[in-house]
Amino acid sequence: LALKSKAIGILILNYDANELVSIYILPDFLYKGYGSQLISFALDKLDSEREIYLIVMNVNKDARRFYEKVGFQFCGETKILSIERELSELTYVYRGL
Repeated sequence: LALKSKAIGILILNYDANELVSIYILPDFLYKGYGSQLISFALDKLDSEREIYLIVMNVNKDARRFYEKVGFQFCGETKILSIERELSELTYVYRGL
């Protein structure tokens, strides 16, 4: 995502897995609608006939709220990364609105 020729974010998609691999917006540009623009772009590019997946860390509460706001749902799958630090990956799925 670029604003006046300056990159302010990135989106990585895995078309084979129908997965949103990564989305990142520079901190100065958060909460200005750019993340929603990237999500809309991703949903247009991925196969809407299949479920669309993403993985997010359990401690990233802002990202989890954002994904839920744009229609992703936690599907109950987790991968524990560290029991001591209580870190895990959560799988979210988008089935359309």
